[in-house]
Amino acid sequence: MHCSVKHAANYQLMKFLKSHICKDDSYTHTSTIQGQWHISNNELPEFYTLYSNAAQYFPMYIVEKSETKKPMPMIFEFTPYDSLHENEFDGNIFDNFDWTSMVEKIISIITGMFGHGRDFTYVFLSQENICGGRNFCFHFPYIVCEQIHHIMVQNILKNETQNVAISYVIDPHLYLSTSKHVKPYKIIKVSNDLDIQKMSIYALVNLLSVRNKHHLAIQPLRGAEFYSYPEKIIKVEDLPKINYDKKVIETLLKMIGKNRMSCGRTFRQMTVIFHYCHTTNINKDIDFYKIWKKCRGTFSGKHMWKYCNNFLRYDLNITSLYYYAHIDDPILFEKTVDLNPAFRDMLLQKNEK
Repeated sequence: MHCSVKHAANYQLMKFLKSHICKDDSYTHTSTIQGQWHISNNELPEFYTLYSNAAQYFPMYIVEKSETKKPMPMIFEFTPYDSLHENEFDGNIFDNFDWTSMVEKIISIITGMFGHGRDFTYVFLSQENICGGRNFCFHFPYIVCEQIHHIMVQNILKNETQNVAISYVIDPHLYLSTSKHVKPYKIIKVSNDLDIQKMSIYALVNLLSVRNKHHLAIQPLRGAEFYSYPEKIIKVEDLPKINYDKKVIETLLKMIGKNRMSCGRTFRQMTVIFHYCHTTNINKDIDFYKIWKKCRGTFSGKHMWKYCNNFLRYDLNITSLYYYAHIDDPILFEKTVDLNPAFRDMLLQKNEK
């Protein structure tokens, strides 16, 4: 290809991006190097065309800002490792990674959550990582749901998988984009016998994009009352007042695994949940601060409690306690919560004010 054609493609993309520069939080795309832009949904076809033309010849570093509902995209990055020697990357482990079994396990989890009859088309990708091994990624373009369901699938998969590090990516790169000094993902296979050799770069970029897919959203089999939430920071004065049932709380806590308070990330989440319950509680017979201290044990972070007002979110409240209980002990949860009105009655108070 003549150099003038290559540079013309890149020039047209840069020109488009320059006209869409955004300096506030309304941006839809950003760069791992520098820059952010607002590109409306009706402009996406033009953007994908320009991007696809330039991505054939030049490195790309564009990240999509996730929407409330999105496909199961580049979320599950599988990095196999030897559990006995976690710092020693054995090439055989990567070469022998059973991705067929893994995708079957993911589909089984999604089916259990959303039911049969879904479009389980998936794209299987691989990437060389900076540690000398490979990451593997599955993208389900037609399994579009809220972020909390992505996390649920990830957590269930973690509990069922050994010797595989599973990470969660909130804002994924566009296809063929990556971070600096890291090679982009390459497509290994597209299911349903789709021939990637016959698919254009534009078609693949569009297929793997997480933007503008709300119309494909699916609902879980269970009611979404435990899992759906708007991502919005709230003020203390806007919180509801809840008469928590002590027996209900104690039962939920028995279902929650002890490792919830031993991991730094989940410890912070549980702390905010307990603080939310403490702030909204009107039942003097239950002290959530004491419950938190007991659950915390010897874990560091005793000063975290006083900063929790800065992290109050709708997605970290009493419904989150139900969510963790369901994840950690689904059999007991469904036998207990579904058959006892007290659990549901207490939860309904969250929406009252």
